[in-house]
Amino acid sequence: MNTDSVLVIDADAERREQLKVLFEFIDYHQVVDAGYGGWEQSLEKTDAPPRVALVGLNGSEEQARQEVGSLRVRFPQTPVLLVGEGEAPDPTALPPGVVGQITFPPTYSQLVTYLHRAEIFFDSVQRR
Repeated sequence: MNTDSVLVIDADAERREQLKVLFEFIDYHQVVDAGYGGWEQSLEKTDAPPRVALVGLNGSEEQARQEVGSLRVRFPQTPVLLVGEGEAPDPTALPPGVVGQITFPPTYSQLVTYLHRAEIFFDSVQRR
């Protein structure tokens, strides 16, 4: 069993639940899910950074950017994956710490590919 935690931030509770089930299926059992603005209370009792955070883009894009910014201040080593329904933006246009964007619902190969990128990012920041 994978003991790393995953943070899922999304305005849509049903989508959060679906992502949580996907992560549990691929053996991530410590999945914290919260709506916009609610993740800080969910993680207030821990200093351990999530191994990866997924931020949904189904709310306002500005609100999603604020969530990413707040997350990066608290946990700068945590890579962020954006979750959207459209095409992924140009990777050079992504904010710092964002390692990519996956479509919803993600395919298994897409999810595993981006989780690998997130793991590389996390490990490289931890070594600094």
